[in-house]
Amino acid sequence: MLSKKIKTALVVLIFLLVGLTAFFIRRSLWIPQNKSGDHQLSVEMKKDQLVLFALGDTGSGDSMQYEVAQAMESRCNDLGGIDGILLLGDNFYTRGVESVDDPQWTQKVFIPYSSPCLARSVIYPVLGNHDYKGNPGAQIDYSLKNSRWTMPNRFYSVKFGKLLKIIAIDSAFPDFCLSAQSCSIDFLRAEANDQSTQWQIVTAHHPLASSSDHGFNHRGGIFGGLVKPMVCGNVDAWLSGHTHHLEHLSLESCATDLFVVGGGGGSLYELGAVDPTSQFALASHGFLMIHVDSESVNYEFISKNSKSLYSYQNKASKNLPFVGLPKS
Repeated sequence: MLSKKIKTALVVLIFLLVGLTAFFIRRSLWIPQNKSGDHQLSVEMKKDQLVLFALGDTGSGDSMQYEVAQAMESRCNDLGGIDGILLLGDNFYTRGVESVDDPQWTQKVFIPYSSPCLARSVIYPVLGNHDYKGNPGAQIDYSLKNSRWTMPNRFYSVKFGKLLKIIAIDSAFPDFCLSAQSCSIDFLRAEANDQSTQWQIVTAHHPLASSSDHGFNHRGGIFGGLVKPMVCGNVDAWLSGHTHHLEHLSLESCATDLFVVGGGGGSLYELGAVDPTSQFALASHGFLMIHVDSESVNYEFISKNSKSLYSYQNKASKNLPFVGLPKS
């Protein structure tokens, strides 16, 4: 007769095996296997600074998305151009796209972000949960149809010389398999540990923490708890959407700034109890403007009316105290 402890251990082992089997079956059936280029991209730097715009939850195709896009164009003109647009997932509501010929490409990407100044900038997207409701592989394949849309894989990195690395991950399916070429979490771990650039910023759809009123998963959930040890102190910032508001959190236990930029076009969510580590939180449409040079990274939330809402500067150390100031 088997002892009670052995029986319990066998039951646990069976559940683990069943769970892992289900996970990898789901992975093989659900996640896109498409590739349109290398996981690791490099952009030649012809200057010593960069300006990027970041925003998530854009793909409504309605007036709010277009108003935010107009504010982006206004700021782009003021700056004389920008170096890229970081789309943080849910690029197409409510069920993603069906193919590279889906008419939503025009309505939700290339009309709003092809005004004269923005049209000169490359778009670097990640997948969101709504993108997975359609054909997420089509968003990878679209890179082969239009080089302005740069998404070589469901996770990838972009190095801008030695100045900045963007680590774009698939948080809608954060899988692991001990292979950085095959799974999103393994890729994140490998890229975060590579300190070959002055600055490192992660783009993902899901936040590691937030003040959302939409429950546990919108406030970081299990995903945030598992991922924070990999990135805290290894990357300078985590940019996400998913919860539809604007927020900056500076966690006491994590030398990585967290920015929620979910005001790109979808309907807004109310804030819940504001996280005590939140430095700024507002249920508003808008985007994040990021200015990068060798000495600092400046982050600024801009409203759909092109007004500055909040700014924050991170100097060339991951361990400096918070120096952000809200704008009136």
